[in-house]
Amino acid sequence: MHEVHQKLTDHNLRKTAVRTQVLSMFMENKGNALTNQNIEDSVSDLDRITLYRTLKVFEKNGIIHQIFDSSGKIKYALCPDGCGQLHHHDDHAHFHCEGCDRTICVVGEVKSDISIPKTYQVKRVHLVVEGMCDSCNPENTKNKTV
Repeated sequence: MHEVHQKLTDHNLRKTAVRTQVLSMFMENKGNALTNQNIEDSVSDLDRITLYRTLKVFEKNGIIHQIFDSSGKIKYALCPDGCGQLHHHDDHAHFHCEGCDRTICVVGEVKSDISIPKTYQVKRVHLVVEGMCDSCNPENTKNKTV
């Protein structure tokens, strides 16, 4: 719990019960993306408006980032250390499993030599790699002994 309170303090946020519970959930699932429904199912006495506001405050302050994948659900994951209100350092790829719908952050910075016109301003880049995770990959189940 100390780590959760410290992160809220570091980002100059009040330590409310909802913020503490939601941030605890993200920290317990570090590297894994969560949907609103995942959080609603796990946090007691939480209404959708409060959850929405909490997620927006966390995102604005560099605690979490949004992930868009082909599931059609907005997902959120914990930002790496060093993100803040003015700059997110989440220029990394995400892996979305088509079998179990799990989305994870992939370590490594996304670099591209795409030529964007100089008059354009890029605000964010989304790279999602899709396929099958270890558990869902049928190739892995063939090689497992029973």
